[in-house]
Amino acid sequence: MSEELITRIRKGLERYRRENNIKSNKRVAADFIRKMAFSPGNSAFKLVEVNGWSVVSFDTMEDEIIVDRFLEKSEAEERFAELYPNGAEPEAKGFLMYEAPLRYTAWAGKPNGKKSTLLTGLSDTEAREKIVEAGAENFINQITKILDFTRDEEFTGIRNGVNPQSVKDAMKARSDLQEKREKARARNLFRLLEERHGSEELFIKDDKSFLDQNINEKVPKLSVKDIEIKSGTSIGYHQLLEFDRFLSGDHNVSVGLVLSKSHEILAPKFDANPKFRPSLSGPLLKMSNLSIVDGSIKNKKEDAFSLTRRHLKSDLREMIDEMANNGFDVQPIFEDEVGGECIGVVSISDIAGIMADRNFNLDEGMVVGDLNKIKGIEDGFIQPPPVVIDASKDVSVAANILKHGNELILIKFDPENWHRSESEKSEILEILQPGYHIFVAHDLITYRLNYQ
Repeated sequence: MSEELITRIRKGLERYRRENNIKSNKRVAADFIRKMAFSPGNSAFKLVEVNGWSVVSFDTMEDEIIVDRFLEKSEAEERFAELYPNGAEPEAKGFLMYEAPLRYTAWAGKPNGKKSTLLTGLSDTEAREKIVEAGAENFINQITKILDFTRDEEFTGIRNGVNPQSVKDAMKARSDLQEKREKARARNLFRLLEERHGSEELFIKDDKSFLDQNINEKVPKLSVKDIEIKSGTSIGYHQLLEFDRFLSGDHNVSVGLVLSKSHEILAPKFDANPKFRPSLSGPLLKMSNLSIVDGSIKNKKEDAFSLTRRHLKSDLREMIDEMANNGFDVQPIFEDEVGGECIGVVSISDIAGIMADRNFNLDEGMVVGDLNKIKGIEDGFIQPPPVVIDASKDVSVAANILKHGNELILIKFDPENWHRSESEKSEILEILQPGYHIFVAHDLITYRLNYQ
């Protein structure tokens, strides 16, 4: 677990409580759970699958996959018989007809648990409050765990992350901590002990008696758990990141919107169209709109989208020329198809290295895939692909990735899988073509300087 993240959360928690005049973590937990109520990272919100049966078929006229869904297996069997009258072998049928989620029921808390509520029929506002009721108390405990990670192990009983170098060292560290915990509790105990008048029997003073004798001091607390030694309880990393963003207030803008805004400013400097940014992977189009002409994919509808992707069969000289003249430090390489997945990257520094080698000849007809055939480079010239995040993610996610040594991020913009407002999606669509886009530090800095 990152000490940097935990420390940042602790500072953010202190600031949030101060700025909102909050006295306890109970209110903080409720505010946070309310904010992320329907997030997959919220353990207080459950979607329970109701399974049915699916039958898949392929419409050759529309080049489209069709999924028919049924509650009962008998209904699916009837549809399968209609679609495939000649039947199918068991292995093939298992992929053509199978059990899968048909719908979902939403719950606040563990389904059918003591504090659970079936959310069917409730408004989103009502559902949020039920989720807060189910999850806030548990998250108060999570906040305590977060704070405990930043405190001395002698006071929390949670062993630190130091890695002993031997069995003997591990036993000694555990034993030393145990003794410190017992002595610490004993010190509090002896401050509270007193002899009862008459019998001289020892008893523990109550809070009032202690404060009467020790003005302006804090009453020592005793617990049977004070001498326990614990391992650090795991806290979900996704939830930690969500809590960090909540405390920092970074839930305002998507990385897709930041990219579209920065493109309008930066594009003229590269003689590019500021009102349109083509995707690196080509447009997300139905295959029925495409045809093969002279071995290349063409769009039959002649959309105004430019296919700018580079793949293993792209002309190598053309790609190098583009990188050198347009200032591309890193070039993503995609599959040999429109909308394909990124399979790696090529950097201009590596290109410069091989170009400086007198034994390397950039011959006509060489393709990008030939880079992996260069002698002397054991792991291949094309490096692993960068991190890919959805365009609807908060820009703070991208900022944290870039901050930790990543040169670029791939942003996937899919309007059909958008998780923010429709107005924001429409604004992005005016600039970004659906598909993959590079996001670098320049984009983030440009946006911050001009819009915040």
